[in-house]
Amino acid sequence: YGYVLNACARTGQPERALSALAQMRGRGYAIDQFNYCFAITACGRGGQTARAAALFAEMKAAGVRPNEIAYNAAVGACADVGAARALLREMRTSAGLAPNAFVYTSALAVCARRGDADAARALLREMRDAGVPPPAAAIAHAVSALAAARQHAAALDLLRGMRDEGAPVGGSAYGAALGGCLAHGANKARQWRAVLELYDEIAARRPREGVASAWLYGVAVHAAAKLGQLQRALAIVAGVEAHRIRTDRLTLYNSVMSGCGASGEWSLALELLGEMRARGVMPDVITYTAAMRACARGRRWDQGVTLLDGVRRGGLAMDRFAYVQALDCASHAKQWHLVLELLDEMTAAGFTPPSFAYNTAIKVRGSGGSGDGRRARHLHSRFSRCNLSDHLPPPPPSSQAAGILRNLPRAQALLRDMQRAGVVPDAHTFPAAVRACAACGGEAAAVGLLADAVARARGGGGALPGADAFQAAMDACVKVRAEAVQLSSSQSCLCVILLQS
Repeated sequence: YGYVLNACARTGQPERALSALAQMRGRGYAIDQFNYCFAITACGRGGQTARAAALFAEMKAAGVRPNEIAYNAAVGACADVGAARALLREMRTSAGLAPNAFVYTSALAVCARRGDADAARALLREMRDAGVPPPAAAIAHAVSALAAARQHAAALDLLRGMRDEGAPVGGSAYGAALGGCLAHGANKARQWRAVLELYDEIAARRPREGVASAWLYGVAVHAAAKLGQLQRALAIVAGVEAHRIRTDRLTLYNSVMSGCGASGEWSLALELLGEMRARGVMPDVITYTAAMRACARGRRWDQGVTLLDGVRRGGLAMDRFAYVQALDCASHAKQWHLVLELLDEMTAAGFTPPSFAYNTAIKVRGSGGSGDGRRARHLHSRFSRCNLSDHLPPPPPSSQAAGILRNLPRAQALLRDMQRAGVVPDAHTFPAAVRACAACGGEAAAVGLLADAVARARGGGGALPGADAFQAAMDACVKVRAEAVQLSSSQSCLCVILLQS
């Protein structure tokens, strides 16, 4: 049973630990200090703080005298700092025991979990007054408590002060300080610079072992990338590769790639993709999304579309951010068939397309500019059709007018699809729809689209078109001819409807 309880303590399984204690009682076995300590630790690590306190009380009621190990387990399982401080006082007065470094470390861990900076400082002073030198874990918990309380400057001062005093400041303390710099602070640039300053201090120590070292390198790469210092970020990644530090290399490369995307360094992004493959690091969808963003910001949209092929060849599942970047590159590269295909895929995958994708699709589908009419008609088939408003003047009976009328339901269907998807039409949506209808002389369809939009907006079912949309419709109505400048009766009626709207 002792081995079982020890395993439960290490893995944080309170239910199995309590079950083992119940079996021991049922068999008449004596439960000693170690059994109780293991069960208390299991409850604390499993988040069952009330049960841990009840077990400690049961231990004392059963006549089992707690020692330093038992108090250490009970303090570490406390739910708040007040309960931990109360156990420390009880340990000195009732039990006649002096808290050692392990007990203080457990109490500081509670401070870190609760973000209680004042209690952490008080415990460090208490340790110093008691002549108990703080171990590296205690310093790390104290720094974490200050960082969690958003006192990142105080956390840095504490870390450097302890280091100057010769205390054993380990990688965990540096990691906590770096994490606090990244997580808090209004001036992010200043915080990222503080991270890199700390990294310079850490570089002399060259921590190469354990999870803490991996975290240190990760946040340093992230900070350098956020500051746009991409070459420095790459140098840190190269150091990780050279020292063979065990860390998530993909995350490091993605941090650098995000910096390339933010600054539009498309050539560096493409080089980085090649380097990743050469080092055996397979890019994921985050990598390709950042690379496409770099190509888009660098106005290399064709390169961004090529990266989309890499995503599909790798069988990677695209998220909404990847679709948005791919749509941006495809629309600027004027690959209209790809725009329609991506919009269809994105909607089918359950993602909400951005408004600019709808604007582009409205232009393409309204004017037939995709060069793939059969594909466009297939995409239109899933949209419901609607008729022109009754108050519009009848169009001229011709085959061209019949083609014009088909533009209106397409544009209206896309606008309805935007509303169903929760995408609010922006300042470019309605003008794009109007120009799509008017591209082949469909001023009646353009005005009908605006009239329908105004009616929906008045009924609370959509956004009101802006002045640009009405101006585009007026331009479609006014025809300047060589022989005369005049409006037909039908066009005059349309202008009146526009002014009334």
